[in-house]
Amino acid sequence: MTALDLDRFAHTPLERDPYEFLIVPGFIRAEALAPLLADFPAIDRPGSFPVSVLDYGPAFRAFVEELAGPAIRAAFAAKFGLELAGRPTMLTVRGRTQAKDGAIHTDGQSKLITALIYMNPAWEEDGGRRRVLRRGDDL
Repeated sequence: MTALDLDRFAHTPLERDPYEFLIVPGFIRAEALAPLLADFPAIDRPGSFPVSVLDYGPAFRAFVEELAGPAIRAAFAAKFGLELAGRPTMLTVRGRTQAKDGAIHTDGQSKLITALIYMNPAWEEDGGRRRVLRRGDDL
């Protein structure tokens, strides 16, 4: 079984304003979430970390392999109309957040696609929301 629902991804419409993006509720299959969370790396500090420096269990390892594999690459290439063959994949895992996180920024020009995959089982805090950068100085 794969953790990601690529059929759901394929059938989610691509938004085009203010740039191309999509939000795929249920992208991680419900039955895969508990094993992924159980095997998620223990990160007790802020920041994003390359998967190569983290310790995690077998379900999360399979998830990392899936994210770097040909099926997800093909799905993203088809959805965004890009040639991704031979392009590198960089996977990082976020630990804790801190007050300075979430500042306005854009990705470097060498990044073709950025995918954020949230694995929170629930959101119970008052804050937090998706923000769309329309200009370099205004959310």
